[in-house]
Amino acid sequence: AAEVEEPAVVMEVLKDGKVVSKLEIQELKPNQRCIFGRAPTCDVVLEHLSISRQHAQLSRDDTGSLSLTDLNTSHGTNVNDAWLRPSTAKQLGVGSVVKFGASTRSYRVAALKEGSKRQRVS
Repeated sequence: AAEVEEPAVVMEVLKDGKVVSKLEIQELKPNQRCIFGRAPTCDVVLEHLSISRQHAQLSRDDTGSLSLTDLNTSHGTNVNDAWLRPSTAKQLGVGSVVKFGASTRSYRVAALKEGSKRQRVS
């Protein structure tokens, strides 16, 4: 049987404080990007009208740490109740909560795979 690769990043999608779905990003190598936005070409397509076509970029550096960058959006990106400065990477860890624009959904980092190590919300 083929070994199932664990996703690089698992985010829980929350609405009104309840988990409504899970978002799994299968692979995110250093210097690889995962784009969130409304455009159908984005890696993660979000539907809320306040979200820009290319809204935010999730990336990993050479050390494996995860960061999110707002791509100069009109309505902004929020991490742990703080608005990001445009084009400035913000490090994310397990438990970080991200909001895009005025959407009421939030995205909580539930698990991160770093090389062979795996972190989970306990």
